[in-house]
Amino acid sequence: MTKSKIVYKNNKQKLITAPVLIPDYADCDAPRGEKKLTIEEIQDFSHKYMEKYRISDKQHDYFQTKKEVAIPVESWTLKSDTEMDNGETYPKGT
Repeated sequence: MTKSKIVYKNNKQKLITAPVLIPDYADCDAPRGEKKLTIEEIQDFSHKYMEKYRISDKQHDYFQTKKEVAIPVESWTLKSDTEMDNGETYPKGT
């Protein structure tokens, strides 16, 4: 499974849907020491992110570039394993 695919795009409303964190999956920051996250850790992070940060950057480079590429308007976690429109299945908690 390719974990970084955009799974939905709406050009009229300029919306995209894509997985950000996947439970028990080593993402692109793993080589820098980021650990795999549990469902509970992802839910907690998701809530804190929308409340306090809401930064959308390109390839985790905001602190170097100070450039944001989008404005997050929603954040949610999957309640069960779900097959998305692109054919990929993502686990509960993604």
